[in-house]
Amino acid sequence: MLAALLAPCAAHAQAGPAPYPLSAYARPAGLVALPDGRRIELRCEGSGGPTVVLSAGLGFWSLHWRHVQPLVARRVRVCAADRAGFGHSDPPAAAQALFETAGDLHAALHAAGIPGPYVLVGHSVGGIEMRMFAARWPDEVAAMVLVDTSIERQEAAMAEVAPGIAAEDAAWEKTLRACEAAARAGPIVPGSPLADDCMLPLPEGAPAELSAIWPRLTTGPMLFASELRILAGMEQAGPFDTARLDLGDKPLIVLSAGIDPPVSPGLKAESDAFSLVWRRRHQQLALMSRRGVERLVPGSDHRSFLTEPGAVVAAVDEVLAMLRRR
Repeated sequence: MLAALLAPCAAHAQAGPAPYPLSAYARPAGLVALPDGRRIELRCEGSGGPTVVLSAGLGFWSLHWRHVQPLVARRVRVCAADRAGFGHSDPPAAAQALFETAGDLHAALHAAGIPGPYVLVGHSVGGIEMRMFAARWPDEVAAMVLVDTSIERQEAAMAEVAPGIAAEDAAWEKTLRACEAAARAGPIVPGSPLADDCMLPLPEGAPAELSAIWPRLTTGPMLFASELRILAGMEQAGPFDTARLDLGDKPLIVLSAGIDPPVSPGLKAESDAFSLVWRRRHQQLALMSRRGVERLVPGSDHRSFLTEPGAVVAAVDEVLAMLRRR
């Protein structure tokens, strides 16, 4: 189930408001230099505050917010960043955990002259990343929306109630290690060994200019190294224990998917058991704020929040309205 929850997926067109065109992601939109010289891609649109900051799931980058970002940009300024080694951002010198990617995001926002406090929106592992951000810089957080967020110590919880699914996820992590080794040996391109396992599928309708650079954007060795370190870091408290985060009375909405991810035949009972743990943890996360709420979104799955953005945009609108009423 972890692979189904966290593995990359292709963004694809859905009915409704038009997303940003895929051609827009064939080149950087806002590379920001950090103090160490690395550049982080920070794609910002719209105007007005507070600024909404989007953090995508594992393996995802700003392209995967292309259905959500234009809708939020009608309301306020909204920024989506590529983690180091992902998308158009420069790779890090060493594999990064989420507290380090959160540090890059904070540094990029400040280097770009975008002041807080921010409305943090995190999907999947991005939900933990945003909790890392809030734990480290609480005064720079105005509100938060967690979109079917991953949970702390997720693999341990899965191993306890769903050992069969945990075993499948261990195999997936083994594949990630093989992808890292292959990427270090040479570029992963279509038709090369492990390409089907390692390369993020091209979004439907991708233009030639994006197709040409897709392997570079999605299969760098530090991308796989950071994915593995992020997965390992989810099992540890680390320097910022997000499980103990207290948001006071800051608006918080936790969205939970109404449809479980697909699993292998025979593992439905385990999937149901882990889904109960997942939902219960989301309900506990809502208690981080005195104005927190957890909300099940019927008909949604883990990935559809990105491609069918209505629930995400509605939650952002709601926390913005709560801030204006303060």
